[in-house]
Formats: sequence, structure tokens, C-alpha cells
Amino acid sequence: MGDHRSVGECAGDVARSRYTEGRNCAEAVLASLSSRPGVPPLAEGAGSGFTSGIGNTGCVCGALAGGVMVLSAFVASQGLEPVAQRMRAEELSAEFLEKFKDEWGATCCRSIKCGMTEGSAESAARCASITEFSAALAADMVARSGPAPRAWVVRDAMNAVRRSALDVLAGSSSGLLAAIVMPAEYTAIALLGGSAIGLAVGALAEWRGAASRSAGRLLRAAGIVALAVLATAAVFAPSAAGALLRAVFGGPGVAPGASRGLIALAATLVALLAIYEYRRFR
Repeated sequence: MGDHRSVGECAGDVARSRYTEGRNCAEAVLASLSSRPGVPPLAEGAGSGFTSGIGNTGCVCGALAGGVMVLSAFVASQGLEPVAQRMRAEELSAEFLEKFKDEWGATCCRSIKCGMTEGSAESAARCASITEFSAALAADMVARSGPAPRAWVVRDAMNAVRRSALDVLAGSSSGLLAAIVMPAEYTAIALLGGSAIGLAVGALAEWRGAASRSAGRLLRAAGIVALAVLATAAVFAPSAAGALLRAVFGGPGVAPGASRGLIALAATLVALLAIYEYRRFR
């Protein structure tokens, strides 16, 4: 007959077994849940410092810490934005903590095992039960949580669209500024090329870490400067701004209203891009 136990019960049994084999409670919880559906591979050695609390200090319980690490790893695997990832991990961890406290009355080893002799059979049995409980609870929470909430996914998608739009804006603005000193027939190429570069740099910044993020910030800074220059040109050299628009769009001319619109649009975009960058650097 098949095994009809719940996911939590199976994880709890594995954790208890690992604990009785000589692992500490945190290592046992990590080992029982590593690479299970929804949880990325976990190094059980990450829990080695939680024997009888952190470094044998009696606090905090390693089974509790191991469960929080599992839930955090589960959330990290969902591809959320950093802030959204942290908020979701905090939400699950708080729930895990409350259920742990409801079951054991405390979060520190010395309180949970108050009156027990460290290393005694009674103490070991209590730790084994705590380890089993923690692994089972974490496994059940992972199974119940499933994919990230739809609202969070939509918000992340909207943020990605916003960042991509700003990267394209920064790149196209830089290309448009460069087009001022280029022959007219290359203006559209400069605009499209700048947009493509902006999008590529933004994509690299999402996937390749700090160096690419720095490149993205430099590109956006260049975009701010470019938009500022274009706005200034629209104010003080409207004929040049009009010629640039004609080169890009191929129109016969630019009406006065269009020049005023260019001024307002460029100023607004400069402000938005500057505010966005300021918030990112804070």
C-alpha cells in the first residue's frame, strides 16, 4: 500500500531520524526539507552553529531557526522582487514563530527544556520532538503557501515594466542627444540604438548582479543629463529642437505647440527619472 501520510508527517519523520543519527536540530530540519517540491537545495551545515541554541548559549532554538531558513529559501525561489520577497518571508516566519510558541511555550532552548539536564535522555527526547514538529510545520506551510500571491506577482510585473520603460527612456534620450551631432539620416538609428542599449543594460542589471546594476545606474544618470539638455535646447534653441524632431519623425515641420509640448514632456521625464534614481540610491 502507498504512503498516505501528509507532507509534514513525512518531513517530520525524516527530521527526527536525522536528529537521532547525530545531527543537531537545525541541521536535521534543513536536511529533511532540502530539495523538496518548492524548496531549493539547502546546505544542512548552515545550521551547524545552532546546537543548543546559537553556539550552545541556550537561545534561539535551532529547530525554529532551521524552519525559518527553509521558509525563507522557499520564498527566495519564487522570483519576487527583494522587498516583496522579504515581506513574504517575514509573514511566513511570523506565522511559524507563533505556532512554534503555541506548541512549546518559548523560543529558547533553555526555556523549552527548563529543569532538564543537558545531554540527558529526557533532553534529547524533547529536542527530537521539537525537531520533528518544526520540520513538519515548515513542510506543511510550504505545501499550503504554493506560488506567490497573484497580487504580488502582478506588482512585480508592473515594477519590471516600469524599470524597462525607464531604461528605454534613458537609452533613447542619450541616443537622441548624440543625434544632435550626427548626420540627419542617422538620427532615427541613434534613437532606436539607444533604446535597445537601455533595455539590454536594464535586463543585465536584473540578472547579473552589482556590476550590471552600476552600469544601469550610469545609463540612467546619462539619460537624466540627456533629457535635461534636450529640455534646455527646446527652451533656448527651439529651431534646433524642431529640426531634431523632423529628423526623427520625418515631418515637414514642428508647430509651436509641439515645441511647448516637448519642453513640458522633457522636463516631466527629467523629474521622474531623477526621483526614481534618488529613491534607488537612498
